[in-house]
Amino acid sequence: MNSSLWPMRLVMHRPEAFLCLESHNVDRHVSGAFHLFELRHAVEIEEQQRTRLFELRSSFSILPARAWSSWEEEPLVRNVVVFGASNVSMALPLLWSGARQESDEATRLIVVAGHGRSYGLPSTLLGRTLPSILQSNCWETLEYLVPKDARLEAVITDVGNDILYGVSASVIGCWIKECVDRLQRWRVRLTMTELPMASLTRMSQARFTLFRTMLFPKSTLRYHDALGIGGAVNSIVRSIAGEANAKLVAPSSDWYGVDPIHIRRNQRRSAWSQICPVVPEEPPLPPLTPGDCWQLWRSKPATRWRGKRQYEHAQPALGDRVAELWLY
Repeated sequence: MNSSLWPMRLVMHRPEAFLCLESHNVDRHVSGAFHLFELRHAVEIEEQQRTRLFELRSSFSILPARAWSSWEEEPLVRNVVVFGASNVSMALPLLWSGARQESDEATRLIVVAGHGRSYGLPSTLLGRTLPSILQSNCWETLEYLVPKDARLEAVITDVGNDILYGVSASVIGCWIKECVDRLQRWRVRLTMTELPMASLTRMSQARFTLFRTMLFPKSTLRYHDALGIGGAVNSIVRSIAGEANAKLVAPSSDWYGVDPIHIRRNQRRSAWSQICPVVPEEPPLPPLTPGDCWQLWRSKPATRWRGKRQYEHAQPALGDRVAELWLY
């Protein structure tokens, strides 16, 4: 290697090594102007890193005063993360009510969902765009908040949206497998759900076309193709669940009504008690107050777009001495 170039490469790859270079008089190989430029560059990089870390930690610390003073005591924390789409969003009041049950553990509920949410593609609905589940910064949150030796309870559901986006079963399987692999960094207790094929197979082709047009207006997927891809995705989900030693839930046809993919309101408690660990089958959950519902409705995910404008929202979206809700 040219001896006049190696200091430059070292400084570019390791800005913190600049002072070391000066102390060894290597600066005779480069001009004074280069030294000044690289020193400023190194300082800027370090300042950016410090600013990023400060912003990250600050966003994790924005809690109501009562919740923050309670959580400073480092209680036993139950970490639950739920990945999904519209069914998760519709069940959010139920999940939040379950997370707020009084117990010996505080519950940190992390929800990565949204109507039309995709596991591997950005999704847009009514002008609102969300990043894919794999690209959301929930993973950074998990790395920051949950120790590697801690127990993590996870749910992977609503894996069918990507079929309507024209994604093949094999690619959907790769995205789900990547989620599972990332979760394996913790002592994860995983629950996965299949697609509701029992509900889909009993609907007519005309009804399928109607719902496809209403929910996914850009999709041109045909009924029989959807059934074929759905069956293939279910096979992949079963295989992944078996390899990961995950609990597998096959949706009951009784959970669905006229709408073939969204769980009916009066069946949500029964369904989610099988899917998500924060929703018990018994006893009855305390109803949310109008104020709680208003706060939940106003809560926004960490990152979203409206057109070309990006919005960032501090997390957790909600928190008290019993539970926190993080939205992505």
